[in-house]
Amino acid sequence: MKPALTLLLLLLFKTGLTQSNEKLKARIAELKTAGVDTTIVYYMYCADTRPRLQAPLMPCEVEKIRYLMWQQDGKSRIQRFDECKNYQPQLMNTKLVTFIKANFEKIIADSIPPPLFKNDGKNGEFEIAVKSAHYCDNVFVFNTGNGEYMQRIYKPFINQKYVGREKKLNIYHKHNMRSPLKKLIDMVEKEPYIQAL
Repeated sequence: MKPALTLLLLLLFKTGLTQSNEKLKARIAELKTAGVDTTIVYYMYCADTRPRLQAPLMPCEVEKIRYLMWQQDGKSRIQRFDECKNYQPQLMNTKLVTFIKANFEKIIADSIPPPLFKNDGKNGEFEIAVKSAHYCDNVFVFNTGNGEYMQRIYKPFINQKYVGREKKLNIYHKHNMRSPLKKLIDMVEKEPYIQAL
């Protein structure tokens, strides 16, 4: 590909991301002015994401998808934001926003730790944590009257009961299964408007 064309595509891509973020920020400000006290932004963040470019005359390819959720007039709504087009708010079929508002303090205080198991060593028992080099986090940004809060959840750690070939028990498994973060992820995955990311 010619350098000039590559540069043009990169600029178009970056401009699309910037416009999408600005539209999202403007929508949050608009909702706040209309009296909406809490908004939730949901998206996926992957550590090794690379821009996916598309030729100008071909269909747009999305790199960043963000969902904005809120309650207004007793109804939960969701709106998608990306670089390609504008989306209208949709009514949500779940009680996701209600759950978040009712469990907000627990949600922002909790975490899903990486799997940890106990191993018998020559000098006694020790713990081994399992980390992941490639990851995609489910990210929630909560905008409230008291400020902005973020919660990042690495979903594969939630259900991981055993670790390694020897099937050592993840000591956090019970905690993870009872966590409000597990319920939050489960509810997000059942929301029909949120497409697989």
